[in-house]
Amino acid sequence: MYGRLCNCLRHSVRHPKCACALALILGLAAYLGWQGCGALWFRHERAAALQALADYDCAEARRRLGRCLELRPNDAAMRLLAAQAARRDEDLIAAQDYLDSCRDLTGATPEVILELALLKAQRGQVSAVVDYLISRLEIRSPASEQILEALTRGSFEIYLLDKAGFWAYELLEKFPKNPVGLLMRARLTDAMGDRDQALERFRQLVQEYPRHTKGRLHLTELLFRTKAYDEAAANYEELRRQQPGAAAAVLGLARCQMQRGRPEEVRRLLGQLEAEHGDRADVLLECGRFALSENRFADAERFLRRAVELAPHEHDAHYRLGVCLQQLDQAEESRRHLQRSEEILAGMNELEKVVEAIGKAPADPALRLQAGRICLRMGQKSEGLRWLHGVLAIAPHDAGAQAALRELDAARSVENQRQQDR
Repeated sequence: MYGRLCNCLRHSVRHPKCACALALILGLAAYLGWQGCGALWFRHERAAALQALADYDCAEARRRLGRCLELRPNDAAMRLLAAQAARRDEDLIAAQDYLDSCRDLTGATPEVILELALLKAQRGQVSAVVDYLISRLEIRSPASEQILEALTRGSFEIYLLDKAGFWAYELLEKFPKNPVGLLMRARLTDAMGDRDQALERFRQLVQEYPRHTKGRLHLTELLFRTKAYDEAAANYEELRRQQPGAAAAVLGLARCQMQRGRPEEVRRLLGQLEAEHGDRADVLLECGRFALSENRFADAERFLRRAVELAPHEHDAHYRLGVCLQQLDQAEESRRHLQRSEEILAGMNELEKVVEAIGKAPADPALRLQAGRICLRMGQKSEGLRWLHGVLAIAPHDAGAQAALRELDAARSVENQRQQDR
């Protein structure tokens, strides 16, 4: 065989036409081989993505689907799957992007329409799509599990805890091992004030799904609130291992180490955060707190000024900056920040009283509208929007909520125009 190939090559050198034909044959063989390898790799990654989705490992599914789309960027089915995986992983911006590109390729197919409804529900716009989604449940749609997940999450998003509890019960009744149902049940238990049972349920979720990062993050946050700093630190370390570049795990671990009296470890972790996530208000605020604790007032001022700039409605950032400026003999500016902190805190206390009243009268839209307006007044637009959607879920034609939403849309339009003018 080798001798024949050598003779063929020698012959092609002496005959240019044969050389061209041989080059074409070899090129075609290489192209077909490359296409065949690509097809095999695509099928492998698609199968792995589908298995990850079946195992509720949305992060892994998204990684695999990303590779599929690198191989076939115009595959509408893969874009729809990527939208579903991103939505179930709570990355709603990415989900919308994938869905928009899928719709550009296929138009408004029934599958795209259903995914749009699920995305709306999960954003908290439950009232707009609940009837349609219930109709899909009634015919036992293959997407029933995802529909129940979206209704549970969306109801919780707009603080309709009774409805969230109902949908979570329905989800776990039909799909007992569903991690979204387990997570939402634990979060509802925590929201009701039963921390011991909430901890037990979060631990159960993490035990059954060790790679469920959202569940582990909620567990660690609750452990921190209950001052179980050693267990919280261990779980933050595991989150760091699973998500090496995530800021939340490193920030949480730094806070734990501060409570455990390990300043050198805190310094190392905050240095890493400043280098990698120095544009986050929560990171800057924590760096400022730590600098204050060490009487490094110049460093603290630098961190806290930037934190206030990024999060002007964060009361603790104003308070810490006011305290810092006192130490730097900047009394007048210190007074302004301390006063602003008190104003924000007063708004938070007002909101807390309204939320307490909502707990006693959850079906009263007027209280929810009041909560939404308080949040908007304090500059917390996303929180205000959640409360307003909660109003419409109870009273779809509420004039106050509709007017507040129109005002919010108008303010956004003005802000977008200003950014374009710049």
